[in-house]
Amino acid sequence: MESGFGLIGASLVVFLVAGAPLLLMAGIPRLLAYLRGERPEMPWRRRRPRAGD
Repeated sequence: MESGFGLIGASLVVFLVAGAPLLLMAGIPRLLAYLRGERPEMPWRRRRPRAGD
């Protein structure tokens, strides 16, 4: 039981250590732009105009 939990914990730590710099590199410029008041257009948030409009 102990070794199984250690394996899961180790893989979680590796995932966090590998993922954190990527998240920071992707998130910091967007966060700075948001703090400056510039809202970057996010493609998944943008609504397509319908044919009726």
